[in-house]
Amino acid sequence: MGSKRGLFLSALARSIESGAAPCPMCGKDNLRLRYVADPVSRVGYLDAWCDDCFRGVHVSRVSVPDGVRFTPFGECEEGDVPNYTTVN
Repeated sequence: MGSKRGLFLSALARSIESGAAPCPMCGKDNLRLRYVADPVSRVGYLDAWCDDCFRGVHVSRVSVPDGVRFTPFGECEEGDVPNYTTVN
């Protein structure tokens, strides 16, 4: 995964597993994520971004891991996720 998106997804996986990982774009420890999913199936999407450089990724179909909080479809508020630049 040599692309910027691939690097970001790798950092995201490390963050989910260990609770923290530095942003692959700026190196700061400020990755944030938000799952939005169906409350029954726990399948939805994920937005992940860095609160320092405001770069991130959108993953269109994910299963929310057990024990991880998520926002049910229809309950998103404008401004919950900053206007980040999507990395490719």
